[in-house]
Amino acid sequence: MRILYINNYQGRQVVAQRAHRRNRTLGPNRKVELFTRGLLDRGCHVHVLSAATVAEGTLRWHSGFETQEVECGRAAVTYLPALDMPRANLLVASGLLDRFLRRVHGYDIVFLYNLEWYFLRPTVEFARREGIPLVVEYEDDALSLVGARLARWHLARGRRAIDLAQRSASGVVAVSPELARQLGNENSVVIPGLVGDDLLGIHRLDTQQSGSLALVYAGGIAMEKGPDILVKAVDRLPFPVTVDIVGTGKDLVAVRDLARRARARVTVHGEVDRNELVRLLARADVAVNAQRMTDGMVGQIFPFKVLEYIGAGLPVITSRVGEMPFGLRDTLVMYEEDTPEGLAEAIVRARNDMGRLRLAAVRARALVGAEYSSTGAGAKCDRVFRLAIDRGRSSAIQAEAES
Repeated sequence: MRILYINNYQGRQVVAQRAHRRNRTLGPNRKVELFTRGLLDRGCHVHVLSAATVAEGTLRWHSGFETQEVECGRAAVTYLPALDMPRANLLVASGLLDRFLRRVHGYDIVFLYNLEWYFLRPTVEFARREGIPLVVEYEDDALSLVGARLARWHLARGRRAIDLAQRSASGVVAVSPELARQLGNENSVVIPGLVGDDLLGIHRLDTQQSGSLALVYAGGIAMEKGPDILVKAVDRLPFPVTVDIVGTGKDLVAVRDLARRARARVTVHGEVDRNELVRLLARADVAVNAQRMTDGMVGQIFPFKVLEYIGAGLPVITSRVGEMPFGLRDTLVMYEEDTPEGLAEAIVRARNDMGRLRLAAVRARALVGAEYSSTGAGAKCDRVFRLAIDRGRSSAIQAEAES
């Protein structure tokens, strides 16, 4: 099966070429890499076609190029040219994508990351011209206003994208049941996230000693994500803890200042490479997801990082955000209030129940490995792709018979 995978992937080579101050697409990049490797392992031929948009504000024009990125395995990667001008960059990317798609042929299916209107429209036209199925990977709710500018235009664009996807997609890979329902396609599968083999391969040790508890938070450093609540909570505990906070974001300086003033040992590492992240997760006893329940994304999907924590073999203390897949809930300790006191009480409960939580974490980790590894996700996507292709052939045969 020859798959054209259209996305905004930005691997190391294009980040270097386009002089990004930081890579803002680390999460989506990881998904693209894992999906690609999972499909390659099933014998598929995957061509990654990336718009590789850039919004650093330099007004520079960047040339496109063909390459391979180590993280994408054997897949060919094509980066389109890009204009570094916020807002205009998407219009330019849409035109360049359309021009490229008019020159390529020979694919069995096209797989599109997300419902961005600027990329969806030319992709739908390409699939129609080629007579091949389109499968949409629906990641971000097109009707959500979280982080959106020009709200009315954003919502109008989202509704147009959903309508076009409903009419044109032959399959859906959705990040949540709600997003799958929005598109109403019976050939759909829900894959809330993918966990890398490096996390699944962490050898868990019984690291808790002398009543101390090692906590880790890895994610965005913004107040709506709650790292400040964690720092304040650990100073209310009646036993010693260590806390490692990993990530970057707009409130990094403020969280570092809180950590310096904390009585507990709190280390704010900032952004780290993947190997260091794996090391910090390996030495932790419990992971913490302190996302505020007033965050606009609450109730739509549970945070992907929770899935990664479980894949790393960790119990998770979390606020009530989103719906966790069945089979993973026993490894969670939940709290109800966005307060340091509420989180501190949950940490106490977790420490007192570590024996059960560790056993639950072992079972949950095995489930994550089977369902949400690159191998598991590749198998699920492969089934959706093959059904879409088979239905396309059946429709073509029926149309030919009727004519």
